Amino acid sequence: MSDPLIGMQLGDYIVGMRIDEGAMGAIYRAFKPTNNNPFVVKVMLAKHSRDPQFRKRFAREVALLQTLKHPAIISVLAFGEQEGILYFVMPFISGRSLDSMLKKTRFSPNMVWSILDPISQALDYAHAHGVIHRDLKPSNILIDTSAARTSGEIYPYLADFGLSKPVDGTVLTEAGVSIGTPHYMAPEQINGNPITAATDVYALGVVLYEMLLGRVPFNDKSPELVVLKQIRETPPAPTALNGDFPPSLEPVIIKALEKLPEKRYQTAGEMSAAYWQALQAVDLEDRKQSYAVAK
Repeated sequence: MSDPLIGMQLGDYIVGMRIDEGAMGAIYRAFKPTNNNPFVVKVMLAKHSRDPQFRKRFAREVALLQTLKHPAIISVLAFGEQEGILYFVMPFISGRSLDSMLKKTRFSPNMVWSILDPISQALDYAHAHGVIHRDLKPSNILIDTSAARTSGEIYPYLADFGLSKPVDGTVLTEAGVSIGTPHYMAPEQINGNPITAATDVYALGVVLYEMLLGRVPFNDKSPELVVLKQIRETPPAPTALNGDFPPSLEPVIIKALEKLPEKRYQTAGEMSAAYWQALQAVDLEDRKQSYAVAK
């Protein structure tokens, strides 16, 4: 069945082919008739667009996200409502997600640093501007492969703040709904306790763990069991999973994954700085090795 949105003009943008679909809506490529630059437009599901309360939350949230201007954050360029359709527009990044890279690539501590540092800076910027991501995970970190091909460097971008929450605690998503992905959710997020910047630090700690070891700290076929492990269990120590794992890096991961928010790094930049300091204690050749273990 043909997609009625393809070819439709939303604001200044023409909707092109569908790229993906999620719980909140569908993602399409788009372009402006006045130039050939590619864009991405995210269209909210009809059930959300029909909800007056959701429309208010959507307008408030996306307007807040539009204020984020950082080189490692995929910004919101425009948003609106047309013929009952809620949408927002972002730049198109030519690349792939960290999630897809993790399926094929074994990361060294040096490679991890090239992703951790810019993403930490992006998070600190967002937090300083009143926004908590709340759904940080590898699929929301995009790697610009076009830039990497020309310079040999990795250019990561933090994406999908669509489930974000202001630091002041104003809930813009559905009340009573725990937003996030179980494998990356902090205990306080699961329990419905106050969300802070340290909540994103926990998720980034899980991403750090996964990049270095090739697996998440807690896994199970049942999402319910995953969240119970997040709340109750201590993450397996990296050196216990791989005896060759650089011991100086382990305390950084463990602190990022503390159950109590006040015991974690309070900013992503603090965690990134601790990782960099710990990395200096690792032999130069060992920094280039992978320490991934079987999942």
